[in-house]
Amino acid sequence: MASDSLAPLGSINNPVKFLNQDFDALLRMCLKNRELFSDPTFPAQQKSIGMPPDPNPGKEIKWKRPKEISAEAVFVEDTIGTTDICQGQLGNCWLLAALSSLTVHPTLFVKVVPPNQSLADSYAGIFHFRFWQYGEWVEVVVDDRLPVREGRLLFSYSRTRTEFWSALVEKAYAKLVGSYGSLKGGNISEGMEDFTGGIAYSLPVTSRSPPVLWRILTAGLSQGSLLSCFIQVMADPVLPEDQTRVEKTFDEKAGPVRMTSLHDLNHKGLF
Repeated sequence: MASDSLAPLGSINNPVKFLNQDFDALLRMCLKNRELFSDPTFPAQQKSIGMPPDPNPGKEIKWKRPKEISAEAVFVEDTIGTTDICQGQLGNCWLLAALSSLTVHPTLFVKVVPPNQSLADSYAGIFHFRFWQYGEWVEVVVDDRLPVREGRLLFSYSRTRTEFWSALVEKAYAKLVGSYGSLKGGNISEGMEDFTGGIAYSLPVTSRSPPVLWRILTAGLSQGSLLSCFIQVMADPVLPEDQTRVEKTFDEKAGPVRMTSLHDLNHKGLF
């Protein structure tokens, strides 16, 4: 649109086109030719997974579009919520927790997930998303072929299993960084910055909370900031092997959690 072309390149209304892919032009071409988009820059192949294939033939990865996975598939259901996103077989809880935080901030959500995208109206198997990268907004185009194993999505999925926006955002971000495997391990602050264009601030908390902690959290929530917390447990090489194994297991499961509200528990004697 004309208004978008007048906006500065790299702004939210005129994002940089990743790999020079123009979403509007590609959508028009697919609709004109009555064909579904297949992205040649992020193909439905093992190299896009970015991890070695499973040697078990029964666990071969197949790529399917949402309607091939569920007949009731939709892009976004009536409402979105913080519990909609579930982690699949990929250690990217940091990314999904940041993405989940967006669901309580509609103005931020539509920056990353542009509106008017659907699996029904003007559907051509093509979607686009926006991420903040090095001082500018970047638009990433993807097709909707998703990795599936044994009939189920391999990576992130919705709680209802019929909503696919989060799986497609995950795919777009994987394309941006090179592969799904590149999403393994990370800091939630990275995701929050890439989803908002903001600056992350970390505050270490020990057994004794800093006096300013409650004030910082309350102020952050009132200003619409994205908040999260996580626990990191480091294995001690001095500990026995069995105890180290327990700590390692706990570390893998102690992922980040997004924060949406605060409740004063002091009167209950908990702090």
